[in-house]
Amino acid sequence: MVLGVALAERGLFDRTVEILDDTHVRLRRHPLAEEAAPVLPGFLANLGLARILCGGFGAAEDHLEEARSLALERDLHLLELVTRQNLGCLALRRGDAAGAIATFTGLAHRLPTDRREALCADLAEALLAEGHLEEAALTLADGPWAHGRSAQPVTLLVEAKLRLLRGDRHRARELARRVRETHGPGSLWYRLAVRLEEMAERVCAAPLDWSSASPQERAHAALELRRPVSASEPVPRLVAAHRAVDVQLPPWPPAPRTADGARAARTEQPPPEPRALRFPEGSAGHRPAGGARGAGDRRAAPGSRLTRESQEVRGPWTAFAGPAEADPRVLGDPQVARAGVEVSLARGDLRGALEWAEFTVPPAPRVPAGRCDPVVERYREALANGRDRHCLVYARRWERARYAQGAAARECAPVGARLAGLLGGRAFVRLVVVGDVVALVVVDGRVHARSLGPPARVAREFGAALAPVLELVDDRPLVVAADPRLGHPPWGALPGLRGRPVAVVPSARAWADRVVRPLPRWRRVLLAAGPAPRGAVREVADLGRVHSRAHRAVRVGEVAAGAAGCDLVHLSGHGRVAERSPLLSSVALADGPLLALDLVSAAPPEVVVLTSCGAGRFAGALLEAGVRAVVASPAPVRDAGTGRAVAGFHRALAAGAAPPEAVAAHLGRHGFVCLGA
Repeated sequence: MVLGVALAERGLFDRTVEILDDTHVRLRRHPLAEEAAPVLPGFLANLGLARILCGGFGAAEDHLEEARSLALERDLHLLELVTRQNLGCLALRRGDAAGAIATFTGLAHRLPTDRREALCADLAEALLAEGHLEEAALTLADGPWAHGRSAQPVTLLVEAKLRLLRGDRHRARELARRVRETHGPGSLWYRLAVRLEEMAERVCAAPLDWSSASPQERAHAALELRRPVSASEPVPRLVAAHRAVDVQLPPWPPAPRTADGARAARTEQPPPEPRALRFPEGSAGHRPAGGARGAGDRRAAPGSRLTRESQEVRGPWTAFAGPAEADPRVLGDPQVARAGVEVSLARGDLRGALEWAEFTVPPAPRVPAGRCDPVVERYREALANGRDRHCLVYARRWERARYAQGAAARECAPVGARLAGLLGGRAFVRLVVVGDVVALVVVDGRVHARSLGPPARVAREFGAALAPVLELVDDRPLVVAADPRLGHPPWGALPGLRGRPVAVVPSARAWADRVVRPLPRWRRVLLAAGPAPRGAVREVADLGRVHSRAHRAVRVGEVAAGAAGCDLVHLSGHGRVAERSPLLSSVALADGPLLALDLVSAAPPEVVVLTSCGAGRFAGALLEAGVRAVVASPAPVRDAGTGRAVAGFHRALAAGAAPPEAVAAHLGRHGFVCLGA
């Protein structure tokens, strides 16, 4: 038995299973199995884990369930927890990543310190399998090896996978090489390390070799990397991803027939076959033959084709055929979606690119119901008492519990035709990162594409980068959905956007769902202010003259109860951003911190206005939870002149203006943004 465990530590799981299977039969007949309480359940827990890593899931489940039953019967608390962790590993490798996250999260603060490295690695791997790369990175950063301890091989391999997914090929190869050099060729760790190094060379080279790796291959590689560490074969969804990306949109619908059966002439002709312009890698100054480069012809993403022609948004966008229909996770996977955008752009299918872009950001986990979560209350108490380290611990515990619930189901129906019908005189701009930043612009029922340049430059010089887009949209109001990696600029203060209504949304679908809701009549208004800064109380008093029937509140309970189902909530006070858990961001009131979670635990209000500093993440969390529109500033709020602008904004709302128009007229130049509709 000791030899089997030693072989397992070296990654030789096939031999481990052979030895432990032989020992298993003899151990059951040995008196030691009954005399020493931990022996048999501990043995079964090890045998179950070894079988998991060899792909024997059925036998592994039998062994682990028996081990857990014996541990409970013999009051072996620690061994029962370890067995539950192994059952979580089994769930992960069977495809139930959300169930595995729930199991690992429940164990996070119950296992002793010497067991937490394996648990952190397992949790990070489950988060990777669900596509939550940032959360997986934070989980690894919280592990004990981050403070100087030597990491186990599985931890190094999970970190190498994460590095490779984020494009850091050199660090990924270094980590994989460390594992390979420590374990021999017969080890599972050795084989996995070699596979990681091969993938780094074949698909994920830096800079990306666009000529030899197609978008489908890169999506396939990303899904393969996110697959849990085991010796089993790739899961079928990898094949589904290939087929889903290759599906093309249906042909244009035929023109209606006249009474005599002849084809009626179209009043508006479909666009001609797109004439794609290819910009070779590294040729930022390349110009198409026969003409000078216009302002909209920025360098395209390497290997992609951006057409100068537009495409009409018309008719339904068909669902995917084949395996993707049976597995909707394929459609909503960010890596597959980015490949879909690239393939659609390469063949000039801008409608398809617009639909794929909806899924390039992973869905957020569900918002827990109710305010009485003990972890949240401990977080609130620690925040009120200035115990920052305790705040971090409770925030991580609560955030992991959210991920354990899984994400809400995403609607996969086409959105392009619906969007075009609702825009009216507005323009929709989707900024998606596929190598470079590409703007997909919907104007007058047609889709255009413009390449804006590298993400770092666009984020640094947003105003200049948007020039090709502004040429297309003239002076129309904008609806903007930008990739989170581009940051949160003060849209209304950017050159070309001052005085222009701009609604910032996470997706086209999010805007379409909100804009169809009728504007509130502002009958239920709640005004709340904290004790600081000094202008907060005066600001709320001034707004009381605009909304004469408004209810005022200064305490957390009053605000949380009064905000439920409100038409308009205005909050003024010192804000604090919880970077890792936006719903735990807060505004300081008289008796403690009011959390963003407090406002959405019951029926969320329609519109929320935040005049506190650092309210950007707070606002995003409220929008994600279902609020129609949130008005806030991503930058620190300047007191000078803001009070008058806020009062003007509220008067515009009361006069019937929609939130984006009211922000453009009064608050945009002060850095405020309207999120939502």
